[in-house]
Amino acid sequence: MPGNREMKAVKSAVTLLIVLIVFGVVFWVRDRKSNMRSDLPTVDSEITVEVYPKYGHAEDFSWVAGELKYQPLEGGCWTLVFSQNQETDIYNGVLALENVESHKLEDGEFVVVEGKVVGNEFSMACPPNIYWVTNID
Repeated sequence: MPGNREMKAVKSAVTLLIVLIVFGVVFWVRDRKSNMRSDLPTVDSEITVEVYPKYGHAEDFSWVAGELKYQPLEGGCWTLVFSQNQETDIYNGVLALENVESHKLEDGEFVVVEGKVVGNEFSMACPPNIYWVTNID
């Protein structure tokens, strides 16, 4: 049967082993967390959030914000009303949207579209100014 001194040595060894395991786990968890977050922005990272007006557009019309309207004549046409003061705008504040068939649009919804003005075409249902849409938010 082990003596008192041997029992103290075993207890010390077990205690030391437990402390090493705990520290190992703590550092391993901390290292894993830092590796998992390495792709997240840090406090000094620059995050840009673009805020669009309800109605408006970029100077070059690369984006346009406004209200969707559906014109049901002649097979239908989606338009975007982007100006409340239509008399001061070269497109009278309305663009006909092209390339939107794959998007779920709702009449009266406010959106921001990205793309470009590609020309004009006469139609009874649509305004003559055509906007080729590449993205809708």
